[in-house]
Amino acid sequence: MSDRVSEGRERIVVSRLRFLGDVVLSTPALEALRAARPAATIEYLTYEAFAPVLAHHPAVDRVLTMPSGAGVRATWEAVRALRRPRVDWFFDLFSNPRSAVLVGLSRPRRSVGQEAGLRSRVYSVRRPPRATQVLGNLDKVTPLVGEVQERLPRLYVSQEERDEAARNHGFGPERSEIFVHPGATWPWRLWPVERWPLLIRQLEDLGSGARVNVVTPPGDGASLARDLAGSTPNVRVLPAMGLRGLMAALVHGALYVGNDGGALHVAVALGVPTVGLFGGENQPEEWFPYDHLGPHRAVLHPSRETFRDRHGTLLPRPDASHEEVMAAVEAVWPR
Repeated sequence: MSDRVSEGRERIVVSRLRFLGDVVLSTPALEALRAARPAATIEYLTYEAFAPVLAHHPAVDRVLTMPSGAGVRATWEAVRALRRPRVDWFFDLFSNPRSAVLVGLSRPRRSVGQEAGLRSRVYSVRRPPRATQVLGNLDKVTPLVGEVQERLPRLYVSQEERDEAARNHGFGPERSEIFVHPGATWPWRLWPVERWPLLIRQLEDLGSGARVNVVTPPGDGASLARDLAGSTPNVRVLPAMGLRGLMAALVHGALYVGNDGGALHVAVALGVPTVGLFGGENQPEEWFPYDHLGPHRAVLHPSRETFRDRHGTLLPRPDASHEEVMAAVEAVWPR
């Protein structure tokens, strides 16, 4: 990440500590800030794991990071980085207790956050929730930039990264690369594993040059990817990759199909036609607000089976039929 921070320039900090998809959803606000304040220094504060997604982003001069679950020492180090030089505008897109503490301790000249009870008193300006995450993020920057038009998230991959991925994985213009991501962080976001093989075979029939690549999910997902490869003879399994490596592969895609999660938003932000599979935890109207902005579709079909999340809430998993998924694919598939 470049470090283009200069004394005397207006200093703007945008913060979204977690998660990957939420950081991606904040990029329209970053672009709005850059367009309105081209000479300002724009910095982004997030957890270390998500910082790579913003590499090469033209709206970001520097990424400030802190470890997830940071203790007193790491938190104070982040605060010191925020205090000097003093921040002119601090946009807290998360507005949870930890991010509100960071705003309060860093003492910016002006700050904007979401109306969220007592902790929102640290903000100079408090904004109400909006219908979608993209609109909510854009609304938070309006005190500085005014009203801005809704837009898709955008991420950037260098030509060097693209070329390396093409060499490593054999991507080329003669094929339409299709990526499927069968994994998810939480069990209630998983489309049933046994339905993926038939879907993969249907995707292979989209065209003579169509080739399906299974993205190996992190953690224990390698066995899932291998099982899918064993049940569908022509499918390729991509090795487990870091975030930048995954981005460099996805940018070659003609289609992405996956469960609700961060990689789904990454695909959209890289301009890949995308189909997302949703259960009942997140509503696509709020968390996948892309249908009217590009070749992207969400398939929402909650199951009768439920899973208890970490708060004890019962949540249904995605339960779409193959016909529902393929109808969405046909709507976005480039012809």
